[in-house]
Amino acid sequence: MEYIIEFQDKYNIDSRYKLSQSVKRSQPGRVPVIIDRRSEKDPTLDKNKYLVPRDISVAKLIDEIRRSTEIDSKHALFFFSQGMLLTPSRLIDQVYEKCKDRDGFLYIIYTRENTFG
Repeated sequence: MEYIIEFQDKYNIDSRYKLSQSVKRSQPGRVPVIIDRRSEKDPTLDKNKYLVPRDISVAKLIDEIRRSTEIDSKHALFFFSQGMLLTPSRLIDQVYEKCKDRDGFLYIIYTRENTFG
């Protein structure tokens, strides 16, 4: 979660809000998302800021992040926003409308867990 804290400390809420609105105007089919790991045990991402298509599912986003972090199938990847586990079948647009921050960004925390098998 260190990137989210750093991002929010670096930019005040007005700056973040203006940035999110600018992005949404220039890319109306996408939403601004900040993705960060839950703990240092979780793998890091090459980047943390994403413009995610509104019409993809959480499962598709999880697959994209899994590929970029090279998390193997022995581990499950879970996404949380505002303390809630995100349902893989939900569309990002639905998650965004329910969980977006007042600054206009959707903040997602991921964690990796061992699976059976």
